Amino acid sequence: MRLKNSELQVLLQIVATHVPTEIYELYLFGSRTDDSKKGGDIDLLLVIATEQKNTLLDKKGRIKSDLSQALGDQRIDLTICDPIQAEREPFLRTALSTACRLK
Repeated sequence: MRLKNSELQVLLQIVATHVPTEIYELYLFGSRTDDSKKGGDIDLLLVIATEQKNTLLDKKGRIKSDLSQALGDQRIDLTICDPIQAEREPFLRTALSTACRLK
């Protein structure tokens, strides 16, 4: 996983301030999970209960903005889904198959 410990702590802290519950899973996926690669954006997948997903989708832009500012204007991709979507959608299943769980 190509995230510094300080970056990881910032990610966790900012997501926690925006998420209305402690019951969620946060994953890093994509090129940042491969130590042999360089560069790349930070791809995050947030899996949260269906009833809270819509609230977070409305705040997605603000979450991404806060993360970018805190991490030095890095490109952040944030995908928000519920557990059912994570199981059903091929893209999400593939992302989770190689993802690193952050929380």
